[in-house]
Amino acid sequence: MNQEEIETSVSLICGKSIWARKFIFRFQEVLSVRAWHVKRELKKWLRTAPPQAHILDVGTGFGHFAYWLSCAKPEMSILAIDKLSDRICSGNSFVRELDRYNLLFKTQDVNELQVKEAFDLVLCIDVLEMIEKDEDAIRCMFNSLRPNGKILLTVNRCLEKDMAKSRQGQKRRGYTKAHIKEVLKEAGFNRVKFHYSGGPLGRTSQEIAVNIPLKALEVSRIFILFLPVYYLFVLPISAVLNWLDSKTAHGTGQGIILQAQRP
Repeated sequence: MNQEEIETSVSLICGKSIWARKFIFRFQEVLSVRAWHVKRELKKWLRTAPPQAHILDVGTGFGHFAYWLSCAKPEMSILAIDKLSDRICSGNSFVRELDRYNLLFKTQDVNELQVKEAFDLVLCIDVLEMIEKDEDAIRCMFNSLRPNGKILLTVNRCLEKDMAKSRQGQKRRGYTKAHIKEVLKEAGFNRVKFHYSGGPLGRTSQEIAVNIPLKALEVSRIFILFLPVYYLFVLPISAVLNWLDSKTAHGTGQGIILQAQRP
């Protein structure tokens, strides 16, 4: 079972019911070490955020963080954009069923975003590697922020020797810390802060909760019948490992979590 097949399956399940979608969101929150880090930073931001803040979620996918923010602060408004129209349609059906009025999904390419100084926070979670003109995208996000607005960005970490140039239709392996900080500063951001996610504890969680089940499914789809029992034991362990990873400073890691501010 490859990544495309998994995403197709998740898309089908998300379209079934609001309860299925909520379950997948919660499941992701436990399994993904990066989700633990992102939620930690969002909770910090919410403590001092404007009461009626406007938030832009770039490359929202299935809308996990957009939905979480809409629940955390109902008085805030969230615009979730993505180029994949099927996910946008699914997201809007989801919020209509919930009677949620502070969250809107919209089909939009971030490089074509024309909104100026409209948002207090921009999220760009695990998507920058897939944007061909990534530096242009960062500038569009900068322009969309109000003065003193912030960006919360996550990317995969890679070594300098593994850096790949942007090519049409090709996903980058990731960014070095120095490179992504330079891109943000060249766009106009200041107060750039970062930390790593996915240290030894997070990598262990990834292995037992994600990699091992995927390898088993590649051998035979019949292993899907055993996954509920497997996760009954693994999920609590994965949750503890991911929580510890999000509370621990790492000298290195699989991912980079960045925050920056528009002057």
